[in-house]
Amino acid sequence: MSELSPQGRLVRSFGDGGSVVLPSKFVGSFTTEVYGDGEGGVDVFGFVSFMGCGGPLVVRVRSDGSLDASFDAAITRSIASLTPHRLLFEPALVTRSQPGSFALIGEITNYCGAARRVVSRAWPSGCCRRDGSTARMAATE
Repeated sequence: MSELSPQGRLVRSFGDGGSVVLPSKFVGSFTTEVYGDGEGGVDVFGFVSFMGCGGPLVVRVRSDGSLDASFDAAITRSIASLTPHRLLFEPALVTRSQPGSFALIGEITNYCGAARRVVSRAWPSGCCRRDGSTARMAATE
């Protein structure tokens, strides 16, 4: 990932000489999307699936190109907490009006098909809440 100026020039102060290499967990991601986080950085959303296993990946890259390790750890825990073992969470990332917040909306599936629909919100800290409360996930049958 690289940052370019409005003139198309590499911004050398971003990351390592103008570029950031995403963590190795993104290897094999057949979809990788980038969203502004409202604070000058970006949230990178990817999805990896091998033989029905895998799931969503989200990391936050700060405006200087460094990874936000505390956000990354929190969102990883949040996704793991709402995904039952041996099932695959297949969400889309939808930005929300609060800077740095987004929703992951999708289905949890097993090898034979859909199990249930999940809606979760990630706030700027990377933690999930249900309808503004402190619950970690929301699921509907």
